[in-house]
Amino acid sequence: MDKDGKFVGLVFAGTENYVYINKAQHIINELGIAVEPLENQYSLTISSTEGGEVTDPGEGMFIYDAEMVVPLVAEADEHYYFVEWTGDVGTITDVYDATTTITMNDSYSVTANFALDPGYYSLAISSTEGGEVTTPGDEDIFVYAANTTVNLGAEPDEHYHFGNWTGDVSTIADVYAASTNITMYDSYSITANFELNEGWYSLSIFSTEGGEVTAPGEGTSVHAANTTVALIAEPNVGYQFLRWTGNVSTIADVYAASTNITMNASYSITATFQTSHPEPVMATLTVSSTTGGSVTTPGEGTFSYPLGTEVSLVAEAVSGYQFIYWSGDVSTFSDVDAAETTIILNGDYSIIANFGRPGFFQCFIATAAYGTPMAEEIEILRGFRDEYLLTNPVGTTLVEFYYRVSPPIAEFITEHPSLKPIVRVGLLPAVAMSAVAVNITVDEKTIGAVLLVLISVALAVWATRRRGRGPEYT
Repeated sequence: MDKDGKFVGLVFAGTENYVYINKAQHIINELGIAVEPLENQYSLTISSTEGGEVTDPGEGMFIYDAEMVVPLVAEADEHYYFVEWTGDVGTITDVYDATTTITMNDSYSVTANFALDPGYYSLAISSTEGGEVTTPGDEDIFVYAANTTVNLGAEPDEHYHFGNWTGDVSTIADVYAASTNITMYDSYSITANFELNEGWYSLSIFSTEGGEVTAPGEGTSVHAANTTVALIAEPNVGYQFLRWTGNVSTIADVYAASTNITMNASYSITATFQTSHPEPVMATLTVSSTTGGSVTTPGEGTFSYPLGTEVSLVAEAVSGYQFIYWSGDVSTFSDVDAAETTIILNGDYSIIANFGRPGFFQCFIATAAYGTPMAEEIEILRGFRDEYLLTNPVGTTLVEFYYRVSPPIAEFITEHPSLKPIVRVGLLPAVAMSAVAVNITVDEKTIGAVLLVLISVALAVWATRRRGRGPEYT
């Protein structure tokens, strides 16, 4: 705060990973913090190549007021010299001068470029898992005068041995010797390679966000062949262990946070974690109704529920109508004939509540033939209708067709009792097919349903026409 109580900036102190923020300048180094310039301010991002650094204002991202003139100073390392500034250099006073200025008319990104002095070459050294280069050093770049012979020394870790040198190795005296030398006729990049001793295997362990592996720890460890290694993964607060992934064939239980792995080869594994309350997998239920009523619970339209939820359903008929049955995706219904029932959402489902005038959806022909809607044969036919016909579009269409054409036929049978034995005989195949339907395939059920309806209607029509051509039945 200034003396008037106005906020002017923040200062965060630290080591080499620090942030310094004030009204005109944001210095962010390796912290991954995104800073957006305010109105009438611009950002300046500065970097450098191998061989030097930018000392003023430093390297990273900085925020300046518009039109501000910012000093730039680049300093070369020993045996290097400054070459030029590259990037958004349109407002840099002199791109070839290590000490210059840039005018902030926009947001810019610039790089200070350095090169080796004439007569000097660079040697970049790295190593693989299992050891390090001790002479002249590891994972670094060194500079030598031309024609210099540089000693190389590589030391393996326990249970490893040196393999060879790879890369720009044409001037290495012996690429298979851990202690050797290289002559600097040019700039080179080389790697020391290490290998496991016979009878030993490596175990590389990683983890995802949300936890860590505490035993044996993360990274690469070495174990004797056939050793059983204990594994322990610990989740952070708000997370839970999920499973081990990678080379898991010899892990005792991939779903256990505390388990073990047998070292029959070199393996790489990862402990995965998830939030303690992961987002549930959702399923949709689309609900509609025919004329004569509506679905009051949960309502009509499309609803989302966690997969596996049991949803209550209530259908209510208007005056002059009655609820008949549920159709559509009804395989998980507790009762398709009940106005108040439930459905278990094992997927995305669409259902319809069907209403009709009283008596409209009865088994007309069968009821007329047997004389009562409670006959055992009618119960069998009704069960086949509910369990199979109404669970698919083809069956539903056939049922609706039957209910449209059967009432006058049933009325005719009722008026002529002598037809009832004939119709009952004709219905026997349909009743038998319905009784065994549970033991056949879905395709066979569909074919049987079609035949059942067609046979029933055909027999009824035949009986009606026969009555029309013959003497009056009494």
